[in-house]
Amino acid sequence: MTDQVKPLEEEQVEETVDVTDMDKDQLEAFAKKEFKIDLDKRKKHSDLLRQVQNLMGDEEEKKEEEKLIVEVEAPARPAFWKHPRTGNVFADDTMVRRVPGMIPCDEDGKSV
Repeated sequence: MTDQVKPLEEEQVEETVDVTDMDKDQLEAFAKKEFKIDLDKRKKHSDLLRQVQNLMGDEEEKKEEEKLIVEVEAPARPAFWKHPRTGNVFADDTMVRRVPGMIPCDEDGKSV
């Protein structure tokens, strides 16, 4: 009985590229393809290598940050406010919100 191995989808395969073995031309081609950046080949190999490694590190940081970003929906602002002493109900207005102690409520004056 032979076990069939299910092929991994592209998203599941993480490519690890060893840039340390690349020459200047390969580093430039890699940077152009992966990061759309044109490297200056007049620089030393070690400088180009460091630049590409920094770009690769930045990409990893962005991926980690994207995982951590969570969208938080702002709470809905009440449409009506009730005066704490009189109980009068007012429609939402910039001036009404400036009055200290105003209580958010529905149009019938019930607190929300």
